[in-house]
Amino acid sequence: MTTQTQLILTDTLAGDFQHPQCTWITGDLSKPQLQSLLFENPIDAVVHLAGIVSGRAEEDWLLGQRVNVQASMDLLHRCRHQWLTHQRKVRWVMSSSIAVYGAPLPVQINEETHSIPSLTYGAHKRMIEMMLHDLSRRGELDARALRLSGVVIRPATPNGALSGFNSDLLRELLSGRDFVCPVSQDASIWIMSLETAVKQLLQLLRMNEDQWNDVMSGHGCWVNAPSWTLTVAQLVQAMTLIDSNIPSRIHYQVQNHLQQQFGSWPLQTQFERGVALGLKYDRSVHDQDIASFVHRLWQQYQHQKVMT
Repeated sequence: MTTQTQLILTDTLAGDFQHPQCTWITGDLSKPQLQSLLFENPIDAVVHLAGIVSGRAEEDWLLGQRVNVQASMDLLHRCRHQWLTHQRKVRWVMSSSIAVYGAPLPVQINEETHSIPSLTYGAHKRMIEMMLHDLSRRGELDARALRLSGVVIRPATPNGALSGFNSDLLRELLSGRDFVCPVSQDASIWIMSLETAVKQLLQLLRMNEDQWNDVMSGHGCWVNAPSWTLTVAQLVQAMTLIDSNIPSRIHYQVQNHLQQQFGSWPLQTQFERGVALGLKYDRSVHDQDIASFVHRLWQQYQHQKVMT
């Protein structure tokens, strides 16, 4: 007999996706009642994407702490309880963030780089990473945290992400509108497509524990998502091949705190650990061609608008 996978989806409101093997359970993830429903039966995996992001977590510390830290900790306690009760280990895949690295940023960054977050959101992510590592060390959880960079192109929604200017830059200029960029043209950024971010998370979800442990070798449970490292000037130049009027529509008004935290990323980073894990990489897919990458981003965004 073949066992069918049952997928539980949760958010504050149900999404449009429907499938006979999927169930929506909606509500506030920090509420015990919702968590009890999610763990009503033993589960195999958690893909944890919920979060109060950078700018909003700075403004509302209590909300950020409740969602980013306490809700995550409560879910982890339930995962551990399942292991202790049923000897059925949960695989936990979490979207972490390069915000764990604080400003000023070092000239080289990898997973061993000492991290002292300079944003509350980054501190929250780092706290949960450490708890994931401890539970994995104890053999009570199979945990993987993917430190995402700037995922583009995001819709124009007020989610409070301070790094959202990456998406704004692409979306506004390619839509024919003017844009005031809060970092300089020499700013160095890490970005990745939404398509690649999803595929990397799925790769970590599907990877067996032995393969994961062979690469990680006990060095934590976090990996920097292989991303495209480039300057704002390179991104604008690539967009100009789509619309030659773009240089006349971009203006620069540098905000120093954004430049330090989100516009000073090392350009020579190789993402060795993510590459060793075989994670999908935009730069490889597009054979180092930034213009091809930007063209694909714009196609994906336009398709997403049609679908919604």
